[in-house]
Amino acid sequence: MESHITQGGIVIAPAMENDSDMLLKLYAEIFSRREPLTSNLGFSKERIVSIAEAMYLNQNNDSLRQGLWLKATLGRDTGKPVGFIVTGDISAETPNEPPAGMNEKEKAKVPAVMALLEEVRRPLNEKYSFRSGQCLHIAALGVVSDCEGLGIGSRLLQAALARAEEIGYSYAASECTGSGSRRCHERCGFQNLQSVEYAGFEFQGTHPFANIQGECQLMFRKLL
Repeated sequence: MESHITQGGIVIAPAMENDSDMLLKLYAEIFSRREPLTSNLGFSKERIVSIAEAMYLNQNNDSLRQGLWLKATLGRDTGKPVGFIVTGDISAETPNEPPAGMNEKEKAKVPAVMALLEEVRRPLNEKYSFRSGQCLHIAALGVVSDCEGLGIGSRLLQAALARAEEIGYSYAASECTGSGSRRCHERCGFQNLQSVEYAGFEFQGTHPFANIQGECQLMFRKLL
C-alpha cells in the first residue's frame, strides 16, 4: 500500500524495518499508561519494549516485512509518530507460553493475563482451525492522546485490513481491552464474539483483575 494523508494532515504508511524501535517505544508509552492489562502488570517501559520485541519481532512473525505494520505520522515533513498498528498471523502465535526473555518474577505476573486472553479467544479456537495466512491478528493498535478523535485508529485498522486482503487473509481477530478500541473495531465491521469482565475473571482461586473496570472483548470479522 502507498502512504496517504488523512484528517488533520496525518500520514498513514507501512512501517519499515528501521521503524520497529520507534514503534515499540510508542507502544510502551501508550500501553503502559492506558491499556488495562499492560498497566496492571506494572512493568517498566523498557521491559515492555523488550517483551513486545520478543512477541512481535520473532522468526514466526513476518508481518512487518509483509507491510502489515502501519505507522501514523504528523505530516510528511515532521514525521512525528502519533499512532501505530501491529499485526501478526494468529496461527503462528503461542498464547499459552510466556514471551521469551522474561525473568521469573515477571513470568509470575503473566499467567493470569494469558489465561484471560485464552478465555476471551475460546469461541474462536472452538469454531476455527486457522491455517497459516488465513486469520490476521490485530495485536496492538494505539494513538497518542493528543491526536485522539481524528479517526487515526480507524484509518490504521482499515489500511491494515486492506493490506491483509491483498495478501490473501480471509479473517481478522482482535482482543479489545477497552471500550474505545471496541468502538473502533465496530466502525470497521468487526463483531463481538465473546466478552469477559475483568473484575469477575477467576484464576487459580483469585480475581487478579478485580481493580480493573470493564471487559475484554473478542472482535472478529470476515474479510474475503
